[in-house]
Amino acid sequence: MTNGPRRGDPHGRPISWIFVTVVVVVFTTGGIALIMTNWPLFWACFVLLILAAPIGRAIHITDDRIELH
Repeated sequence: MTNGPRRGDPHGRPISWIFVTVVVVVFTTGGIALIMTNWPLFWACFVLLILAAPIGRAIHITDDRIELH
């Protein structure tokens, strides 16, 4: 047992799950495009993955954690 209240949602916010799902799909699509040598699709996925970092920061995805006190 813990000595204090738990903060945060143990399952995360829905927007975080949507964001992670989109990033995984883009990453997988980029990998398939690389194997198929579809360069326009690969570079589009690459750019989207680069943009994922500031978007994740903007939606505060790292705030979805449980803090035990």
